Amino acid sequence: MIDRTQVRLSDQCRIILERWKEGNEIGDMIDGYRLGIAIALAAGAEPDDLPQNSVTYVSVSTLDPEGEIRGAIRLLAATEENTEYHLSEKLACWGIKYLHDRCPTGTIDLGFLSAPLKPDVTT
Repeated sequence: MIDRTQVRLSDQCRIILERWKEGNEIGDMIDGYRLGIAIALAAGAEPDDLPQNSVTYVSVSTLDPEGEIRGAIRLLAATEENTEYHLSEKLACWGIKYLHDRCPTGTIDLGFLSAPLKPDVTT
């Protein structure tokens, strides 16, 4: 199966990342995307597909220049029906929403990571 060369982002997650960037909670929206993937992987999330109106966000060569994200997904979450980068976009949105739900003031507080993560949100 041929993997994606670009990954997508839902409108809702793009808005969240933009707010975090404007509030200096993240230095770069791509870092927020990567953080979303990491949180989803840590939670063992099994995210739903992105909405149909999701748009192309960034090339995988920019997101994952060394292939580390691809390797982590292959190791921790790969499935036969999803390539690593197809799954990465679902994981990113799941993790972004998870973090947003736990930090409603807009200030990112990663203190909740000290407790087990519960995959209780959907993309």
